[in-house]
Amino acid sequence: MDKIVEKRLNRERKKFSSLLNGNDPREAELEERERAITEKELRLEALEVFTKEQLPEDMLDLLNYTDKESCEKSIELVRRTFSLNVQAEVNRRLRGDAPMRKAPEPESADEAVRNAFGL
Repeated sequence: MDKIVEKRLNRERKKFSSLLNGNDPREAELEERERAITEKELRLEALEVFTKEQLPEDMLDLLNYTDKESCEKSIELVRRTFSLNVQAEVNRRLRGDAPMRKAPEPESADEAVRNAFGL
């Protein structure tokens, strides 16, 4: 009878010591689930911000979803970079071609006929 009780106690001690040392596989699984839930929540919040500010949703993959503070910093970085690039492209398109230095002189009617017939 003592051997049976001793085996049972040893088995429970091992189990309890692994729980105290943080070697519990259930704890690691819970941490992984918590990380996944946090990432999903932050992604949804970022999607709301992107939709509200009309930022491209393709850029959601660029964000850091480890915690709320990191996510907010990466959203701000994407927002700033995107607006700077949009502004630079708008300025480039508005700038257009350089004006001509001197306008060509109009041809007279006689010169236009001669040039048309190759004379």
